[in-house]
Amino acid sequence: MPLASFIRNKLQKLLLVFGNNKRRSEILLELRIIKSLKKRIIDEMNSLK
Repeated sequence: MPLASFIRNKLQKLLLVFGNNKRRSEILLELRIIKSLKKRIIDEMNSLK
């Protein structure tokens, strides 16, 4: 029984780590999209001048 709970604890820790990594990569992707959109908007504003 202690072995089962030990394995379950390890799995939960792994899930937490992978969950955080997934979220972090999603946030980085969103930031990259926002940056490219901002650059495109600035480029269009400059071309209108």
